Amino acid sequence: MIIALGIMMVFGILGGTLVLYSTSNEKSSHRSEATLEAFQLAEAGMGQALSILANPANNASLISQSLLPSTEATATVDTSLGGGRTSSWYAVFTQTGIAGGSWKVVGIGQVPSPSAPGQTVVRRVHAYVSAGASNSQPLSNDAWHFIYAKRTGDPSGCDMTITNNSNVNSSIYVVGNFCIQNPSSILGPQTATSPAVFLYVEGRLNKDKQVTVGSSPKPLTAVGLVGGCKNNSDGSGALFQPCTNTQKVFPDSTTTFTKVIAPTADFAGWYPWAKPGPKFPCSTSTGTPPVFDNEPLATATKNNSIPTVVDLTPPATAYSCVMSDGSGSITWNPATKKLTVSGTMYIDGSVTSTSSPVDYDGSAALYVSGTFLVKNASLCAIVSGSGCDTAAWSVAANPDILLVSAEQKGTGGASPQDQVAAGDSIEIKTSQFQGALYGVYNVEMDTSSQMQGPIVSDSTIVSQTGGSPFPIFVNVPFGTPGNPIVNFTLYTPLNEQECIPSTC
Repeated sequence: MIIALGIMMVFGILGGTLVLYSTSNEKSSHRSEATLEAFQLAEAGMGQALSILANPANNASLISQSLLPSTEATATVDTSLGGGRTSSWYAVFTQTGIAGGSWKVVGIGQVPSPSAPGQTVVRRVHAYVSAGASNSQPLSNDAWHFIYAKRTGDPSGCDMTITNNSNVNSSIYVVGNFCIQNPSSILGPQTATSPAVFLYVEGRLNKDKQVTVGSSPKPLTAVGLVGGCKNNSDGSGALFQPCTNTQKVFPDSTTTFTKVIAPTADFAGWYPWAKPGPKFPCSTSTGTPPVFDNEPLATATKNNSIPTVVDLTPPATAYSCVMSDGSGSITWNPATKKLTVSGTMYIDGSVTSTSSPVDYDGSAALYVSGTFLVKNASLCAIVSGSGCDTAAWSVAANPDILLVSAEQKGTGGASPQDQVAAGDSIEIKTSQFQGALYGVYNVEMDTSSQMQGPIVSDSTIVSQTGGSPFPIFVNVPFGTPGNPIVNFTLYTPLNEQECIPSTC
């Protein structure tokens, strides 16, 4: 009897244990299901936030915190799931530079707890995603339709000069006085389909008597000479206002003078943001990419410190430099002489391009702390033979554009920036270039060079050279000086992971 009673007690305890174990497993299973469901709802919430950021209709607001709520307390909550389940999201934007920043996107999922009535199971996930300027921006600064000289008050009376048999077929804007020496000329559109040619001078046009500004059969599209004009070599010293065909100035029609304000390049702003650049080295690279700065990343400053001239197109060395989030890249293949560029780059020194003829593809802005030189070479958006195809590029609907901005000037010494003539930020010498140029100081084209594209500089010197008509830019690289960034894009999402409130 005692043995039988003991056996019954053992079986009773075992049965109770089995019931308890089974109940515990069932609760654990329900808890796991709830946890998984909450995680899925958190991911769905994060996906909703990312879809808002990725919506092209929101491009203009992509670096504005107003696009999404910024805290869990103000998060957008989807309560349509029923049964007490919710999916919510918010995101925090951090500006990291002149043209973009980073979003931390958070998703939160909540489901009722199966084991604790009245409580919820909560999971949180977050991811980081970069936002930055779209590579192509609509042009809004009219200065980039001209060869634009912004200097005024030069003691010589010439704030921009054309000399030595130079025939220019591009639109020109001079804030100060404009001088043209015989036998140079400014040509009007050569055919019915040629781009318009405008001449605006806020000061005075000083010209030799024989110099023509347009011609009777091929006048300029419009001429605006605020200070009138003088024929330097007629002996009278007379100032003419207005200037007419008698003074060999041939406008197609009388137009209202329209003032255009010169843009200013933000070297200090682009130095820490450019990708690739001193603060954002290549994410992946091959070969030997250009040196963007020669100082340690953490302490690098904009000081024009690279001790040698950087060659974008070394004759025998291929390279690539790519940002993993898609924000910028530069790649060079010497075998095909193909340079591929995108984004806005910064080199804290002086730069040249020595291979020829180079065919570049893409839309990009390059800022240099020193000077820029193209000598005995062709750097082209479209190559033809050993030079640039000026006819094809002038009518291109969506042309490739390389825009170079240079901050310093040659001083006649032996430093890297003295690769150019004294006083020049940029020099195109016995060369061809298609693109756009910005010089804090002078931009000079000399010795039978061919520059095709807009120029903004303190002063432009055109000597023994020609300026071909260039495309009417509709879109420009996002690093174009003076052109506001209005379109942004979302780069690749990175580092999705679960988080707790203190880390979300």
